[in-house]
Amino acid sequence: MAQSTTSVNLEIEFTLSTKGKKILLYNGYRYVLNQATKTKKYWRCEDGDNCGAYVHTTSGDTYIKNNGVEHTHLADPDEHLINKLIAKIRNRVMNEHLSAGFIYEFELVRAKLTESQLAVMPSFKSISKLNIS
Repeated sequence: MAQSTTSVNLEIEFTLSTKGKKILLYNGYRYVLNQATKTKKYWRCEDGDNCGAYVHTTSGDTYIKNNGVEHTHLADPDEHLINKLIAKIRNRVMNEHLSAGFIYEFELVRAKLTESQLAVMPSFKSISKLNIS
């Protein structure tokens, strides 16, 4: 599900938000689609009210450039990891004939999260409300 493109000091990935919308992950930060034309997509930092960082991609999701603005907040690598894990669980639930609870537990064990990551990982009950099952 997640696509990766790598280059010198460049890593972009795509995942889905809890509402099923595409999220761009770039250098540890999350970006939401702000605007799209026939040839380009303009992504703004998820904390757009307080942060002016943008990334531009082609309409086919190939990195073009960023605006060079420094983020006004720190990246959260734990949140990034957990969001990718939830997207993986969601994808498996939609494509496999196993119970959502089993897939959640299996992927949670497989991820080998630290105690601090486990502390912020949503419970199965809370993410099942987000339509993963």
